Amino acid sequence: MKNGSSPLPAVISDELLALYSAGKWAQLVVAADRVTTRYPTQVFGWQAAGKALLQLRRLPEAIDRLSRVVKLAPGAADGFNDLGSALHDIGRVDEAMTSYRCSVRLNPRSSEAHANLGRALCDLRRFEEAAAYCQKRLISVLAQRSLTIILVRR
Repeated sequence: MKNGSSPLPAVISDELLALYSAGKWAQLVVAADRVTTRYPTQVFGWQAAGKALLQLRRLPEAIDRLSRVVKLAPGAADGFNDLGSALHDIGRVDEAMTSYRCSVRLNPRSSEAHANLGRALCDLRRFEEAAAYCQKRLISVLAQRSLTIILVRR
């Protein structure tokens, strides 16, 4: 196997997850970029870098990494949602909506993607269409809270 197409060792993914969990965004970008250099076909490094860059508000760089995620893994609903967030935050709302719609299509249960699409539609003053997506997010939040209350009462 070529170096770039070999599986990502668990110790490397564990390191990236630890940095993510600790909120060490700048360190995560450096570590994830090293991973993408060594394993360019592995989505995990690109996604870790993209998420960290989103947190650091380095949006053009985040878009670059997240675009690679959706190219390598066209079924990655989270990748499309994250890419949409970065695009939306720099004002590329139409492109963001395309990403959000892909995310919703790939994972219809993603309340976050529905909420993001609703927010983008509101920015474009398409309130009626936005309401349907925001309603799905609201239903999801209420269902989660109801489940929490039921579990706490037991």
